Amino acid sequence: MRDPSHVRINTLNEIKNMFEDIGAVIKDISHWEIPQDFDEWIKRAGTDEEKIIKIRDLMTGSLAGDSTGLRAKIENGKLGFKYDTVILIAEI
Repeated sequence: MRDPSHVRINTLNEIKNMFEDIGAVIKDISHWEIPQDFDEWIKRAGTDEEKIIKIRDLMTGSLAGDSTGLRAKIENGKLGFKYDTVILIAEI
């Protein structure tokens, strides 16, 4: 909804399988979380106000059970979340 060029995020297992399917051997995986401020994140994509409201509602609705998997939370009155980032090194 925020950025129509992003339709899906692959899981780490899906990424590993892609490498294994081409015969690559995974040598190293680095993983970390990147914290995001909702307001800054949403503005970067130029999302219209109607969609911002819907996305904010979905994000705040996920707070209790983390249904988005983004570990959303409100701190000091600001909505934020974290997303996983992975760098995978492989050899063929």
